[in-house]
Amino acid sequence: MMKKIKFESNLKYDFLLKQFPSNRVFDIPCWQNSDKKSNEIVIMINGFLEGVLRNPEGSEINTQQQIDRHLFRYKFIAKELLKKNIASVLMPLPFHFNRGKDFSDKAPVRRLKEDGSNLYYGGFDQIIQDVDDLILKIKKSPTEFGLNNDVENLKFHILGYSIGGVSAMGCVLKTKHKFESMNILLSSWNLNAISSDAINELFEPTFQLGKNEWKKMKSDLDNANIEDPEFNFLWKGEETKEYPLRNKLEGRVKKILFVNGNQDSLFTQEMATQRAKYLTEKEFDNVTFLFVHSDHIAIKDKQALTMIPKFIATFVNG
Repeated sequence: MMKKIKFESNLKYDFLLKQFPSNRVFDIPCWQNSDKKSNEIVIMINGFLEGVLRNPEGSEINTQQQIDRHLFRYKFIAKELLKKNIASVLMPLPFHFNRGKDFSDKAPVRRLKEDGSNLYYGGFDQIIQDVDDLILKIKKSPTEFGLNNDVENLKFHILGYSIGGVSAMGCVLKTKHKFESMNILLSSWNLNAISSDAINELFEPTFQLGKNEWKKMKSDLDNANIEDPEFNFLWKGEETKEYPLRNKLEGRVKKILFVNGNQDSLFTQEMATQRAKYLTEKEFDNVTFLFVHSDHIAIKDKQALTMIPKFIATFVNG
């Protein structure tokens, strides 16, 4: 069953607190079995503009129903996880799903058009804080999330789709918590390499976020001179000898899954191949790569819609 749990974000930036109150206090969906015997939970992070309504219509109830319809991807995954007695919870990116109910289309698109560095400030940086706080909340009240009270033996997994996958990698790299698995769905590091044509194809028709906007966002972000080695690796693929990725992941996550789409125009096969080569050269021995017949949205093909959740559940449980 799905249960909605109230969550209060410890916002790090005052402008977020003042302008967007629902970005601070919001409901998060949690899928759990009623017997509360599970000791494992998967924290999921959504993709860019999922659960964002361009033109909300009707009453507050109708708006909520529209938002909830965008949960389909995570419902499919949660259903398969519950079959293996594993709970799951979705932590929305800032300004997505119920974190965006009070401002319609003002954010995240408008904020990113105004200043692309907001992809970091209040975006990447904030979601890591939120996941860190969520884990502490789960440990404090495990039964609320469908887990047993054996806190010492609770197991945490993390999963991210699209830009949520980048955030999931950031959470593993930057939080102090350890994860049983990291599951990256149709995503990769080096966001800077994403084609402006792909951005235009996916987001311009509905959100008017196209080539020019993406170029400006990248320029704003590059000029912000953000001194965050984990973020700069995920944004540009930059890694210094003094800061190797392997050393950061060592001991923080037991196994890693990358699910790639052979028709993904955003995180392309070329990016997936480069990533696999990098991890192979670094001698990572706990990484699994899965290629499926899918575009980036992963809902048109039955294989992607049904097989991906099943494989994720099997991998997490294995």
